[in-house]
Amino acid sequence: MDRDFVLHLEGEKHLVDMMKQSGLERGVGWFAKGDSSPPNHLIELLNLSAFHSGIQAVLDFDDGRKLEVTASGHQVVHIYDDNNHAHPLTLAKPSYNWGMPLVTLTALAVTLRSARDGELESLLLGVNEGFVYVRLVERHLDERGLCNMTDAATKLWQGLDLHHRWIDMDLHGLDLSGKDHIRRLRDESVSEILAKRNIIEDRSPREWPEDIVARSCMYRACSTIWEGYDDRYQIDDSLFKWLRTTISNILWACLTNLPRVIDMECACTEAEVREKKVRKAVVTLGKVKEILQLLGDETVAGSYPGNKQDIDEWCRSQSTTHPSTSSSNDA
Repeated sequence: MDRDFVLHLEGEKHLVDMMKQSGLERGVGWFAKGDSSPPNHLIELLNLSAFHSGIQAVLDFDDGRKLEVTASGHQVVHIYDDNNHAHPLTLAKPSYNWGMPLVTLTALAVTLRSARDGELESLLLGVNEGFVYVRLVERHLDERGLCNMTDAATKLWQGLDLHHRWIDMDLHGLDLSGKDHIRRLRDESVSEILAKRNIIEDRSPREWPEDIVARSCMYRACSTIWEGYDDRYQIDDSLFKWLRTTISNILWACLTNLPRVIDMECACTEAEVREKKVRKAVVTLGKVKEILQLLGDETVAGSYPGNKQDIDEWCRSQSTTHPSTSSSNDA
């Protein structure tokens, strides 16, 4: 890389100018510091993304074609009785941030008994490194006030990463496999939602308790997987590969916002604080150099949607520009 270390991606011009103004030699040192400790597990995970083959489906875990949504945009949650008969309950459908789907799908991967220890550990390490940048993106670009979902995802990730627990559930304690554990997670999630129906029924999802926000995402992911299990997965190994690819796709889409938010990190009028912020931003830029090169690959970057600051915006833009963007890959 040349000494100006300019990566020609959106949003970076101002950052490069600030680095030069701060002194090129110091900037080179800061950049080298970051470059010496890249998030290798995250890079490995991103290399498994279906984006490499031109597939940019990031909402595959919540397939509107399989899940019932009313004309007003409310979700129809199905309560199952002991005879597996469904009883519909209509609730507001939460918008997604980037973090909640990542935690939910990673939790599902942890439950799979067939997942090889090395592959699961690699996935957890990759998501853990990625979460640092996901939080950075959400801190700067959340325009919809999804604080409860962001807080919930952060707390869930801590429990999942450290103890392999999701809310109050020991994921290694699920003595089930295949469709059985997907059904159990789906049904337990909706039971807890039903138990708090009086609290959430007339409230915006932004005001829902954190555990209900999490259970809603788990319900929708499990429902999508359940409906397509026999045709698409059939065995846990195929499901794990699909989960890993979908997680990688979500991270890839989220991290396309990195140049913009790294630039935003430098926004400050006080010279002393500004220099600290620029230093931190340049170190971050060094860390994610290889990631930015991946994301900036001309074979895929040209098809990114114009609105991509959050996962719902990404998917809305993709559905209008690429209506057939849907994935059945396993990586």
